[in-house]
Amino acid sequence: MAEVEPAGNRTQRLRFPLGYGGRVMSSGNEFSAEELAFLRPIFMTSAREHLASIARISGELKETDAGDPAVEALHRSIHSLKGAALQIGFLQVGQTARMIEQVVLCARALGPGAPAGWLALVQRGVPVLTDLLDAIERDEEREQDAGLLLALEDWLKKIDEGDQCQAAG
Repeated sequence: MAEVEPAGNRTQRLRFPLGYGGRVMSSGNEFSAEELAFLRPIFMTSAREHLASIARISGELKETDAGDPAVEALHRSIHSLKGAALQIGFLQVGQTARMIEQVVLCARALGPGAPAGWLALVQRGVPVLTDLLDAIERDEEREQDAGLLLALEDWLKKIDEGDQCQAAG
C-alpha cells in the first residue's frame, strides 16, 4: 500500500516504492535493459488500448449499472492494465490501477446497490493513468495523484466499515 507523507491537509502526497531514481519505472523486476527496451513499446501499446477501453466503457455506464455485464469488461481491462504494469515494473500505473480495480470489484459485487461515486472514481482515474503513461514515454518523474488515491481509499473504507463488500475481496 502507499505510504502517506505527513501533512495537515488532504492534498498530501502519497509515495509508492519506485526505485530507478524515483522515476515512474521501477528496477524491481527481473528484466534486463535489453528486454525492457523490447517490452516497453509493447506494454505502451497494450496499456493505451486498455485505457481507451476503460474510458469508453466507463463513459457508457451509469452509477446504477454496477451489476451490468459491461462492468465485467471494465474490470478485465483494468485488471489487464494493472497486471502488465506491475509485471514490467511500472509501479505507479500498477498501483493506481489496482486501487481502481478494487473499487470496480466491490461495485460489481454489490450490484445496483453499490454506493454512489464508484463510477466517477473510475472515470477520474483515466486521465491520471494517461498522465502516468505519458510520463513513462517521456522517461519523466511523476508524482502520484494523491487526491485520486485518497478518494479511492476513502470510498473503499466506507464500504469496508459496513462489511458490504466481502464478495469482492
